[in-house]
Amino acid sequence: MTQPLFAFGMPGVQEIAAISAITIVISFINVVPLWLICKKAGFHPLISLLALIPYFNILLLFYLAFTKWPVLMPPRAVTRARNPYRTEP
Repeated sequence: MTQPLFAFGMPGVQEIAAISAITIVISFINVVPLWLICKKAGFHPLISLLALIPYFNILLLFYLAFTKWPVLMPPRAVTRARNPYRTEP
């Protein structure tokens, strides 16, 4: 006699809906702080949506940890970074 795949039978619509709702809540809890961190660091906040993609969430954390934040750059460096083709000194 083989063992059933699930101990209590196949998951129904209610179980799948509950798991989906929990996943959305956990994802929201993960994205909101990253959104605020990106915004305060001077990056575009939409970068935080990469946290919803597996493995990109880890890459995002490394990116935030090891890049220079535009907020911490002197104003002249930020201007030059935005327009690298500017000719005036």
